[in-house]
Amino acid sequence: MDARHKMIAAGLSGLALSGAARVFQPLTSGRGALLMFHHVRPWRGDAFAPNRILEITPEFLETVILETRKAGFEIISLDDCAQRLREPAAAGGRPFAVFTFDDGYRDNAEFALPVLERHDVPFTLYATTGFADRTARLWWRELELALRHVTRLRCSTSQGDLDLPAVTPQEKQAAFRALYWALRAGSEAALLESVGKLFGEIGGDSAALVERLCLDWEGLAAISPHRL
Repeated sequence: MDARHKMIAAGLSGLALSGAARVFQPLTSGRGALLMFHHVRPWRGDAFAPNRILEITPEFLETVILETRKAGFEIISLDDCAQRLREPAAAGGRPFAVFTFDDGYRDNAEFALPVLERHDVPFTLYATTGFADRTARLWWRELELALRHVTRLRCSTSQGDLDLPAVTPQEKQAAFRALYWALRAGSEAALLESVGKLFGEIGGDSAALVERLCLDWEGLAAISPHRL
């Protein structure tokens, strides 16, 4: 966790411990909440996990569902959300929550779907068409995997050349963050070329990574009959 995330976490913890969150709830809660998730899968316990912010465990998802309902929120579909916003009085003013999942990962079907069905939770899955038809790349995962296999990062970017140690998890995290933001400051084409080169140097296969982690159109179709 970097300094920014630590600061945000500390601030949220302070609000909870001080009781301020309860005091300001009437002013901050609004009519409802849209919850956005990405990966849902068992935690592997990796010391170097720069993309950890994009995943939760099935147990955590279940806890979120239970706590959301315990707090008085009704979990509804995205379609019902639009109706609820137009006619808030129809449900007696009860707050609502909508569960959404981005990108269309295989673990959504393998690990999230059983939890959602067990608790009768409607959800919306936003599929990235480039992943489904295998024309896009998971470049942030490629970068993570590349750094797992090297002890030093050397890369040229539009912001200058990087030459950083990448032995310990802490060094790898710092190298990932430095290269990530340097590449984001340039063009997408340059980003994909640089990450692809690093990934290729460790024998990585971009297409195989997408195949392993993302649902194809057939997999997405298999989910579609479930409650949305």
